[in-house]
Amino acid sequence: MTDFNVIHSQRNFFEQLFVRSDLSKADYKIILYLLCVLDVENYKAISQKNISELIFLDKSIVSKSIKNLINIGIIEKSDDKYISGYRFSLEFRGEKFAQDKNALIQKYFNDI
Repeated sequence: MTDFNVIHSQRNFFEQLFVRSDLSKADYKIILYLLCVLDVENYKAISQKNISELIFLDKSIVSKSIKNLINIGIIEKSDDKYISGYRFSLEFRGEKFAQDKNALIQKYFNDI
C-alpha cells in the first residue's frame, strides 16, 4: 500500500468525523485520544476514569461522550463477559481503515 493511499484513507475517516453535527468538543477530544490507544480488531480495556484523568475532562463528561460515541457507532463496547473494553466500530470506518491504520503504524516503526 502506498503512502498516498494510507493518507487518503485517513483523510476520509477524518472527513467523516468532522462533518458530523452530533459530536461535541469533548467527543472529538476523546476520539483523538482513543485513536492513540484503541485497536481496530481487538478490544482495549480502558476505564472512563483513566480517560478523564489523562485528557483532563470530568468523568461524567467522559461517560456521556463514550455513550454518545457508542450510540452513533464510532466505537463499540465488548458484550463478552470475558473480554472488556472498547474498539473502533467496523460499521463507522470500514475494513479499509483498519488495514490502513495498521499499515501507517507499521511504516512509522519501520522508519525509526
